[in-house]
Amino acid sequence: MSRHKYKPSVRVGNWNEELCLEEDKLKDFLLKKENGELLIQKIHSLKSNILSKVNLSVCTDGLVHYGDTVVLVNNPTNRECKPVCLAANIDESSASNNSVRSPCRVSGAVFKESCARNALTVAAVGGKSNVGEPLRYGEHFMLCTTPACGANLKLFSEPATFTRCAKHSRHQMVTLVDEESSFTRWKVLSFDPMWRLETEGKPVKAGENVIITHVQTNQNLAMEENGKLMTMFGLECEISSHNYLDCHKAELSQNHWLFLTG
Repeated sequence: MSRHKYKPSVRVGNWNEELCLEEDKLKDFLLKKENGELLIQKIHSLKSNILSKVNLSVCTDGLVHYGDTVVLVNNPTNRECKPVCLAANIDESSASNNSVRSPCRVSGAVFKESCARNALTVAAVGGKSNVGEPLRYGEHFMLCTTPACGANLKLFSEPATFTRCAKHSRHQMVTLVDEESSFTRWKVLSFDPMWRLETEGKPVKAGENVIITHVQTNQNLAMEENGKLMTMFGLECEISSHNYLDCHKAELSQNHWLFLTG
């Protein structure tokens, strides 16, 4: 003998209240759909905005300048892998009205083309206006999101703690924040330790491997090859601040970055 479950259509119990509740849910759903407030609509709109193409700066002299729009690219040790770039790891919790809000995580995305989530602006610290001047080795600078993201966020890192650290590697976390501080300052070093004194104060060339070091903690920006994150855009690499050194105290490829321009 089959046992039938009662439904709102079977008028037993609080059938009228249940029918009204179902109607209210449907009305609420249709209203949100009409106003574009459904989660799937927000995610689709956010993806369309954050993946919109951004033109990189064209450097006729081959140098990186303050005010330039660039992409930070890391070439993995496994040459079969595609180049990975630093990108904003945006989800529904770090987005508001199709723009990025602070704090926002970062990740290493496979580089295909420059877009709003991976394009960064080279900015001077302390509100200085150095637009057009070349970035030099050893100078303190900031990396900021472009206007296409809808917010001026700065690349930020601070000493790792038990509760604030990278998810997989447990190294120093890297995020994007809206306030400038001593923890948003970085500097460029030569990837070859033997040439660091000679390159100090010289302009940084675009397209060449460099080390990007966090000024406050002296930890290098790193692409974690073994740390994978599931993001809205697929499986991506974890980004942290950590010094990967070989037996000669030279940085490994996880710490090698290049400024990609137009």
